[in-house]
Amino acid sequence: MSKDPWRDLSASLAALRKTHDSALMAAQAADFSPVAGSPAALECATEPLAGPWGDTPTADANTSVLLQVTAAMDHLLGLETLLTGPSLYAPFTVARSVIDIASQAWHQLEPGIGGKERALRHINSRLRSLWEQTKLVEDDSRAEAQKIRNDAQQRINVIVSCAQMHHLAVRSPNDRRRAPTVGTPLKSTTVLANACVSDTVPNLGAAFWRFTSAITHGQAHGLMSAFAPTEGGSLPGAAVGQLQISAKDVAIRAAGAPLAVISMLQRLYAHFGWPVGDLDRSGHRLVMVWARVGEVTIPAQTLPGQRVPGS
Repeated sequence: MSKDPWRDLSASLAALRKTHDSALMAAQAADFSPVAGSPAALECATEPLAGPWGDTPTADANTSVLLQVTAAMDHLLGLETLLTGPSLYAPFTVARSVIDIASQAWHQLEPGIGGKERALRHINSRLRSLWEQTKLVEDDSRAEAQKIRNDAQQRINVIVSCAQMHHLAVRSPNDRRRAPTVGTPLKSTTVLANACVSDTVPNLGAAFWRFTSAITHGQAHGLMSAFAPTEGGSLPGAAVGQLQISAKDVAIRAAGAPLAVISMLQRLYAHFGWPVGDLDRSGHRLVMVWARVGEVTIPAQTLPGQRVPGS
């Protein structure tokens, strides 16, 4: 057992992040264009959904996912930093954000769906974002707020109109309770996390998501997970104890974050045609470190490099 399991967990995240940084530097030299012959390059060669919502919706869908990947990796850096600090609950809150963002990017990078479906998923993400903007200022009567609301609604109307022009089904175009969708609606984070984190252990991803959500939302069963009872106390029936989290606890309960990131990156590299060797090695080492600290056994066939999770 390591003398500093906290630092081991943090260092494994840093190694994965640095591996990805090296891949990004190589991609930047090519202006982040997908490798010729890769699924992304083949999809971007045609634009079947071009229209008022954009001339290149397929290319936009393929490149915008890089922003989600960047956000997921930035939150992973935050988790990496928190693991070597005095935080008690914050690592789980950040882990939840990692799972949320990484699972969305993972879904957007699903192999074999084709450029049209990928573009529609991106368009639905845009619709949800624009709808959320209208809700942010819904009860604000100031002129500035009204302009934000009107601009966002106008862009929603353009997307809905273009979808109808392409004979695509539009759901809830005027529903104030939910965002409109084109084609297949976006899946919930619980569903995505479940598939992204593990395709071999039923409900594992959902369990990670729900536990970290319980802490994020301040729910008792989440907060009490750090409560260790002790002897003593002067009040009858009073709970006496101390708050403490071990590296083992984090390695077990927050493992969904690095697992989701590994799955996301594997899909990204395969889609853009980037070499996966270094990623597989870093991912394999990370999983082994977290398994060792968490004192759990990982089946060999589920390790990075043996498969592409959820592919």
